[in-house]
Amino acid sequence: MKKIIAIMLVLCMVVGLAACGSSAPAATTAQGAEPVPTETTAEPTVATPVWETGKEALQGKKIIFIGNSYTFCGQNVMTIQNTEVGQEKRTGDQGFFYQLCKANGIDVEVTNWSFGSHSIKDFFDGRCNAGRECQGEYHEYCLKDRYFDYVVLQCNGESDMRNQGFLEYIKEAMDPFIEANPNVKFLMHVPHMAYEKNFHWTSKLQELTDADFRIANWGELIYDVLENGVEVPGATQEYTFHSFVINWSETDGFHQNILAGYLTSLMVYCAITGESAVGQPWEFTNDASLNPSFGWEKMKAHHYSYNGDTNFVEIFKSEADMHGLQQLADQYLAKYNGVN
Repeated sequence: MKKIIAIMLVLCMVVGLAACGSSAPAATTAQGAEPVPTETTAEPTVATPVWETGKEALQGKKIIFIGNSYTFCGQNVMTIQNTEVGQEKRTGDQGFFYQLCKANGIDVEVTNWSFGSHSIKDFFDGRCNAGRECQGEYHEYCLKDRYFDYVVLQCNGESDMRNQGFLEYIKEAMDPFIEANPNVKFLMHVPHMAYEKNFHWTSKLQELTDADFRIANWGELIYDVLENGVEVPGATQEYTFHSFVINWSETDGFHQNILAGYLTSLMVYCAITGESAVGQPWEFTNDASLNPSFGWEKMKAHHYSYNGDTNFVEIFKSEADMHGLQQLADQYLAKYNGVN
């Protein structure tokens, strides 16, 4: 009888995880090593990473972006449908972050773990409850290889966090990666919508920097330019909401465009390497030979089909404006990270 019960339990696990191609909720805990089950403790587990500097910090490394459309919409990583829950097709992403690394002579493996409308809880707190095509999936189990050098997180509204500390709240997202690689480094990239909607957790970012996170706050940069009178040094263009935000339809005029997507990649790259943002390349964002979906005019026609009133193409074409935005990127990186 015990043998029959054991067989039935195994079959249940196989059926429940079939969507992500796994026969059990196992994860790679080191390169080639078998997973070791561990119990979750009440206190936040925090790695003590050793941050390298320069291009070597990313050379030959593995990085994963975890978030929602505010991670992928501007081509920082590429858009993948929520129905694609397995890890295989989400590994080897060649969006802007990868292209920026490549332009700097860096070979990096990028995993795109971004799903539309998701919060951190939807990835690591049991079954997905985002109300999208992957509702009910176990995203954590589908992420079978958790050995990464860098984990870049992006939060949604995260209303459940109001009565918790930031670090305590995202502990579930951190622990699987720490278990796989004790020297993993964490970053948080912050979208403009966090400030447009006054997300409560923006006031708690210092908790993360105190825990050796790096912060890429491109959202605050954009919000301050648009709402708080921060000037882009040497600007030749006037900056408006749709300089950075798409105007795709009557219901979608709030996601970031590819200029903001470039700023996302730029600030994450510089937060890791400690390099200055000034002088970093951006021409690849217009090179369709790298990816058929790349191209300033192509993306303008696509993302501004509802209303084409935007000047992001002119900003990309202006060396003065791009260098000005890069200078601001350095300032906002230094504000949180003490680098650049």
